Amino acid sequence: MKPFPTSADSFAPATGDMSKEDFRRFGHELIDWISDYFEQIEGMPVLSQIEPGELKAQLPSSPPEKGEPMQQILADVDRLIVPALTHWSHPSFFAYFATSNFRARNLWRIAVRSF
Repeated sequence: MKPFPTSADSFAPATGDMSKEDFRRFGHELIDWISDYFEQIEGMPVLSQIEPGELKAQLPSSPPEKGEPMQQILADVDRLIVPALTHWSHPSFFAYFATSNFRARNLWRIAVRSF
């Protein structure tokens, strides 16, 4: 996937929350990242490409002391998490529900979980 675009070294503040402006900017960028994921999903393998326990071995044993830039977080998702996924929204995934992840439903989930 294309790199996640953000402003240079935007770290979370000490409280762990973010400003209204950062929330809006990162929200737009995250929606773009998700849209790119859906556009590229057909070219990805349907099933996870790693062995059980392999992802855990690549993760740090404890969380970082300070928040990381959003760009680094999404780079880790691309590098570590995406290859470990079974892509349920892949057009060739038929184990339970064919293409069960609709974009409109994802927007609704964001709205509902914001309250």
